[in-house]
Amino acid sequence: MPLDIVTLNVAVLGAPVPSTLQQTAILVTEGATNLAVGAMALLTQANDLTPILSGQVAITGLAWASGAVTVTQASGPVPTVGERVTISGALPVAYNGAVTVVSVTGETWTYALAANPGAETAFGHWQRGNVPELQAMVDEWFAQGGNASVYVFEAGAGTTATTVAELGTYLQENPNTLYSATVPRGWPNEPTFPALVSQYESDTALFYFYITATQANYTNFTAQMKSARVFIEAPDTPVTEFGAAALMYREISQVPSAVNRRMPAANAFLFDVTPYPKAGNIPLLTTLLAAKVNIATTADEGGLSNVILKDGTGMDGTGFNFWFAVDWMQIQSKRNLAARVIQGANDPTNPLTFDQTGINDLVANEQQTINSAVTFGLIRPGATVTATTYADYIQQSPDEAGEGIYNGLAVTFTPMGYFTAITLNLTAIQIPTS
Repeated sequence: MPLDIVTLNVAVLGAPVPSTLQQTAILVTEGATNLAVGAMALLTQANDLTPILSGQVAITGLAWASGAVTVTQASGPVPTVGERVTISGALPVAYNGAVTVVSVTGETWTYALAANPGAETAFGHWQRGNVPELQAMVDEWFAQGGNASVYVFEAGAGTTATTVAELGTYLQENPNTLYSATVPRGWPNEPTFPALVSQYESDTALFYFYITATQANYTNFTAQMKSARVFIEAPDTPVTEFGAAALMYREISQVPSAVNRRMPAANAFLFDVTPYPKAGNIPLLTTLLAAKVNIATTADEGGLSNVILKDGTGMDGTGFNFWFAVDWMQIQSKRNLAARVIQGANDPTNPLTFDQTGINDLVANEQQTINSAVTFGLIRPGATVTATTYADYIQQSPDEAGEGIYNGLAVTFTPMGYFTAITLNLTAIQIPTS
């Protein structure tokens, strides 16, 4: 007979933490930081970029001749042929900008420049990578608001083919750790990039590329590419803007909840983004939208001065909202069901058993996930869980049941839809005059 009258069995079961995968994104740069190739740094504000920018190397000479500039430096690292670097602080200012190294001899190197800028009066300095492009990405991101952080991903200062390969390798070796990437402007012209995008076309692929394209290269991304979110900038967009980063912010900054329901992508406000002018461009814009290319335009149709996104779709023609909801259901359902199985294996008072009671428990667990998705504005009401009964399952799949494997749960749901266009039929009736 035990001394104590009451014996307690205690199990501490924590609720699963919601996945933050859909709020994890990167801005890809090609050598503009001091990070190791393949490394990332988190930015919580725009000023976080400054400490990680690539170091400056002083220039001691600039000379233009026959369409090329010869750069001389006295010390420091020397760039390699094919590397992209940024020159700044030189005068005349035409020497400045992001350039590609053509040749290297000792501590002198050259880059192409068609027009003669004139005799230099200030040498300035150079940095690895396209620093202005990365700065534009970061500034554009934080111009949208301060509700979301973002990582800078260093793809290296090599050729575009090597930087695309670097991101591809990272995604393969670290699956389901990143949800989206804003990529450099030069990537659409690199043949290996559409090939990388095509690897993420399946319904279960949880990654998206925000791509700045042109009228000449947006067709490199086919209608099957759900992960290609292609954006064409307005012709007069300044180099200080990077509209694709604004699109990605709009998606990543959304953390749906009961009080912050999912908002549509189509017609969403964009800040610090130059709208594509409508005057003289209606046929072109109609063609681009029909091809499922995203553009920024004005909200003047609604009497508003804001810039808005048209149309918020991937190249497959499906809206950002649709795939966000599908992905959310995949991610959270897996996490919640796995947590219930693990908890059930560690609860001495209520273990999760493989019988009809256990199946009912899993059905209730998944229904809770569905109810949250409805409340958060992700899917339409009415979705329910169906489950093969225990009696039927052990008859149909005795081997799996014997191993504790249950493949009998199913859910059919419809992601929430939103208005993109409205037709109003007006009929005017003339009053008889006699």
